[in-house]
Amino acid sequence: MYLAIVLSNLQVESTVRQAAGIALKAHIETYFAQIPQEHIQSIQPLLKSAFESDSSPVVRKAIKSVMSTIIMRGGINVWRDLFYYLADNLKSTDQTFVADCLHAISMIVEDVQ
Repeated sequence: MYLAIVLSNLQVESTVRQAAGIALKAHIETYFAQIPQEHIQSIQPLLKSAFESDSSPVVRKAIKSVMSTIIMRGGINVWRDLFYYLADNLKSTDQTFVADCLHAISMIVEDVQ
């Protein structure tokens, strides 16, 4: 949970947020079965908020990796609204954000195969 808070805190330097995202992804990959589902559910809004508000490419890439890892390890039922969230944001006028949403969808589909 702490890593997700650091990752989503815009007052923290982007390199530190990126490192927190990479560490969070590794932690989820390794310990997903032992992480209480309440913790997985509690980091999801933090990830979505950070994905929307942080325009740093390295931080968004880390967030996309964490999103994909959660789906890959837990299945789509662990985060049912993620695809709806990403698809809904394809309407954004921010073309970089739209591209990041498309890339996140692509990463998840590729990782789950």
